[in-house]
Amino acid sequence: MKKETVTATQICDLTDALEGRHFHWLSIGAKRDVLMLSLEEPVQNSGSALKIKNKSHHFNLHRWHNQVVQKIELPPTQQVFYESQMMGKESYLCVAGRCDKEEDNAHVFNNNGKLLYSWHVGDGVEDVQTTTNQEVWVSYFDEGVFSGMQLSGQGLNCFDAQGQVIFGFLTDTVGKAGFICDCYALNVASNNDTWLFYS
Repeated sequence: MKKETVTATQICDLTDALEGRHFHWLSIGAKRDVLMLSLEEPVQNSGSALKIKNKSHHFNLHRWHNQVVQKIELPPTQQVFYESQMMGKESYLCVAGRCDKEEDNAHVFNNNGKLLYSWHVGDGVEDVQTTTNQEVWVSYFDEGVFSGMQLSGQGLNCFDAQGQVIFGFLTDTVGKAGFICDCYALNVASNNDTWLFYS
């Protein structure tokens, strides 16, 4: 077997951007922007990202673009964001992985951290990725798929920029691609190319 060496090249270091805060989550946007969520104190709960009642979280969103880090202070929330993506050039989508039935858990903020609008994407969110034309792909893990919520039960959805469903895995494949119990991996490679791996 031929041995090969792979060299990883560092593209950015966001350590200084934390300014004493705690790293929470890292995402890569459709245009290769690096987005980081930070908190004043770490979330003391399991990886399932359950909302902690009566506890406000103060998230900052940090965007690395063209060698510059921009910091956006988000309004306090009881939800725990575990995904962030670009929405166009100067808006940002943050999604809480867990939510109550019909509770809005996808939120779009502007460059100043002002909430522009929100919508419900379902419970048990595994991954969120956006395209350059602002379509939002959302995949779900098993607790979401079997939560009884219609959106999560699809296993995978695509929303337009206003939060309307434009593709549902079960509905639009008419079951020909099987049933998603847990979508382990999602890669939205372009506006026309989406890959997923699921059980």
